[in-house]
Amino acid sequence: MLTSLHLHGTPIFGTSPGTDIGPLTSTTVIFGPNGSGKSTISRALADPSRYTGTTLQWMNPDAPLNVRVYNRDSVDATLRQADSLPGVFLLGTQSVEIERELAEHDGPDGCIAKANEVLARQRRNIEAAQAEAAAAFDVLKNTAWLARGNVPAVLKPMFAGYNGSAEKLAKRLLEAHTARGDENSVTLSALTTEAAAVLDDSAQTIDPLPTFDVARTDDFSDLELFRVAIVGSSDVRLAPFIEKHGNADWVHQGRHFLQPDAKTCPFCQQEAPQDLVEQLNAYFDETYTKQLATLADIDKEVAMWAQEWGDYLETLAEHASFSANVDAAKWELASVHLVTAIGEVRRAAEQKLATPSTILQVTIPEDAQQQIVDLIDDANQAIATHNELIRTRGGRRTIFIANCWAAYAAHDMKAALDAYDMTTNPLEKRIDGVTDSVAISVATVKKHEDRRRELTAQTKSSRLVIDRINNLLAGAGFHTFTVEESPLRQDGYMIRRENGEVADETLSEGERTFITFLYYAQSLEGVAAEGETHDILAVIDDPISSLDSDILYAVSTILRSTMAKIGEGTGRVRQLILLTHNVHFHKEVNYDPPRGPRYPRQYGVIRKRPHAPSTITFSDKNPVKTVYASLWAEVRLISEDPTASTVGLQNVLRRIIESYFQILGGVDTADIVAQFSGHEKVLCRSLVSWVNAGSHSVFDDLHYSETASTVDANLAVFEQIFRIMHQHGHYQMMMGESFVDDPVDPEATAEERGDSMANSSGAPAAQPTVQTSPSSQSSTG
Repeated sequence: MLTSLHLHGTPIFGTSPGTDIGPLTSTTVIFGPNGSGKSTISRALADPSRYTGTTLQWMNPDAPLNVRVYNRDSVDATLRQADSLPGVFLLGTQSVEIERELAEHDGPDGCIAKANEVLARQRRNIEAAQAEAAAAFDVLKNTAWLARGNVPAVLKPMFAGYNGSAEKLAKRLLEAHTARGDENSVTLSALTTEAAAVLDDSAQTIDPLPTFDVARTDDFSDLELFRVAIVGSSDVRLAPFIEKHGNADWVHQGRHFLQPDAKTCPFCQQEAPQDLVEQLNAYFDETYTKQLATLADIDKEVAMWAQEWGDYLETLAEHASFSANVDAAKWELASVHLVTAIGEVRRAAEQKLATPSTILQVTIPEDAQQQIVDLIDDANQAIATHNELIRTRGGRRTIFIANCWAAYAAHDMKAALDAYDMTTNPLEKRIDGVTDSVAISVATVKKHEDRRRELTAQTKSSRLVIDRINNLLAGAGFHTFTVEESPLRQDGYMIRRENGEVADETLSEGERTFITFLYYAQSLEGVAAEGETHDILAVIDDPISSLDSDILYAVSTILRSTMAKIGEGTGRVRQLILLTHNVHFHKEVNYDPPRGPRYPRQYGVIRKRPHAPSTITFSDKNPVKTVYASLWAEVRLISEDPTASTVGLQNVLRRIIESYFQILGGVDTADIVAQFSGHEKVLCRSLVSWVNAGSHSVFDDLHYSETASTVDANLAVFEQIFRIMHQHGHYQMMMGESFVDDPVDPEATAEERGDSMANSSGAPAAQPTVQTSPSSQSSTG
């Protein structure tokens, strides 16, 4: 149980040092006028952290009660009109919050609609960019479709499967464009040789071209002899002569015509010296002879070399693989160069052999030979590749065709693809950016829709709550309306009035307050939710507002039942704190409380002070009275001490007579005066006349002066009125137990006793009750 509440940081009760609300019992009823701080107390109990420094003191701090607060905040949070459903309303914080959140999700301004609007706008942007990209693709498609005619015929099998669709062909081209590597990749024309082996299923392996060993300078005899003059010995007497004339070659050729016994010189036809033969043989000595032999060998070697190249070239020209694998232009240049070089060497050898003294610069054309060899090697490499392709044709076809597409994209269609990229690359970036946003928007829409489905699934049937509320109404004797389940919404409620009509208008303020109180009251009997404790501290702040008497009575009856259950220890409510500003309600709810230690009740009064914090005092006696009771208190005070207050006594007495007899009893004041005689009749007429003459002021006569004797006389007549009207018991009750009943003379006539206004029970025709506040019901004591 909560023993006290320490309020701190609340302007209405003072920010420091704060105010202690207590001691509290199992039932505490606090009275205070509007604006005195009742709502502050209820809010502090609902959430102590709302006011810094506020604390709750529990009897058992380890087991605090589950605090349930009913106040204006809970009214606003508990009940809500269902959107677009006239006459249907929602109850409970959860239902109201669900409805509020559903309203945030649904409708043209809901978060789902807004998220879908953003998503639609993003998708339109994507569609616009895609339309531009599609237009660029159409241009590329048409260009590629026309350009395929320029592809070499041997490579056109690359288009197999794409010849029937320009769109498919363009898409395949873009794939090759995206996958291509080096911009300087092989061209289509370079692939034509390979195409036959890969694409032609009838292609066969071919024989390689014969090779030729290049002849080097070192492979020949001493070619250095070409660079020196071969002449005879200088030691011979004829040597200076031959060298002078430089005719060693002529002499060498002519000496064969000199016979050993000849007398005539073959050169000059003169008589030949006897030792001419010996001189010539000495001149053309062994060295000379050997050199001539070497020249002869060189001539033969050169001739053979030239013949071999001639035969080789002729063989190549006749070879089946030659023309298809050797570059004709390169071959023409290389072969002419080689044949010319070989001819030059051949002629030099012949010339040197004929004229050994001639100095010649001769080299073997190794570069020219190597050019031919390289061309043949390249051709044989191509042949080897061809043969390898034939052997691995199945696996190579896919790679080859991919290479064809890469070459087609990198060279033949480069300009068209570059133009396409220039248009579509920015569009793709835009599309990618918006696509990312679309993904976020789709997730947002899904999140909102999932949440809406979750909220819809959380709506619970109102049947159990309806039954509890209607049971409360029936138990309180309230029949003005009942609550029904809405056929339009699972967690919806409707009000059916006593005449059978369903309230299809907005609920009045009084009905809103009453319905939310009924919902709160039934929730006090529900099963504890997960995480809640079973026992409840019920805090109720002003449960009536603009209510008629039937509703006030029903609320009072429900609360009295709750108070009784607290004392009996039944139900979930273990403690009640009730705050109100309504005196009549205060009297009703505290009417005839059960007595005893099981039913302790504490009363508090909040006093609102101008320019100062409100204060609260507690008592075990009810300090709140009605105006009617306050009037009687004034009468008791004056009866005990006539000098205490003589001002306005007749007005006080008049208001009691008016309230009890005229308003509640329906008795005409003339009938009351008729019951008296003599001096008392005069006093009675004088007193009763204030009912009409002094209704709105304390003094109606400026010259009126009340004395102690007139006070006694008025009090005596006042008492006699109750006695004559057979209501002396009520007089005694209101004046206190010190008064003893003084019955009317039994010998008096019926007219004297006022039987004309009596019923069988001896009460006035309209019997007043002390439980109901007459006249002004809103004043406080």
